[in-house]
Amino acid sequence: MSEAVTIRDGKFLRAKERGEGKGSERFSSLLKKALRVSFHLLILSFFLFLGHRVYAHLLEDPLFRVREVDVGGCEKLSRETLLSLAPSLTPDGIFIIDDGYFEDGSPYKHPIIRPKSEIFGEIAAAGMEVIDEVIIREEDIEGSDTRVFENLQARCLELAEAHPDKKHLFLDYIKRQMEENAVLEKEAACATLVIRRRPSPAATAFDIARRRG
Repeated sequence: MSEAVTIRDGKFLRAKERGEGKGSERFSSLLKKALRVSFHLLILSFFLFLGHRVYAHLLEDPLFRVREVDVGGCEKLSRETLLSLAPSLTPDGIFIIDDGYFEDGSPYKHPIIRPKSEIFGEIAAAGMEVIDEVIIREEDIEGSDTRVFENLQARCLELAEAHPDKKHLFLDYIKRQMEENAVLEKEAACATLVIRRRPSPAATAFDIARRRG
């Protein structure tokens, strides 16, 4: 017989064929890798679940709650806008806005630029106060306006050349932008305002007493 057969305890035991041991070792190695990958996926799933639970908990906390507030660009900062932002502030919270205003008594008028007293009055009427103000330097405004205006002017001239019948519209738009830039750079004050809720009289008195103590 070409195949070796051994009789032990009444059973026929076939001799191991060549390569059978290597096959079992390869299977064991693949099984270990599969178990290792499954373990890593299980740990990753656990951390993802834990992160989601923490995120959900933070959303329920008023200190971290995300509120949807619609603030239109290039519009007046109204009392209603400030009141819509107020619930998002913590007791010591602040928010920062960029705005422009004319000094009281200025003869200039603009659709979205108002006197300083009117803007600060809206803030006070919403139960808030300005705790800091930084006036943007004139040269910084000029540099920013120049870059924007150069691109705008180049595009308007291209359109005026492409549409000769509407050339006067594009040239008039360039003129109005030049006039508006001059007002913003020379006459209006562009400022960054830091705003917070106005403390109640009781809280203010307590704070003063604490400082004296």
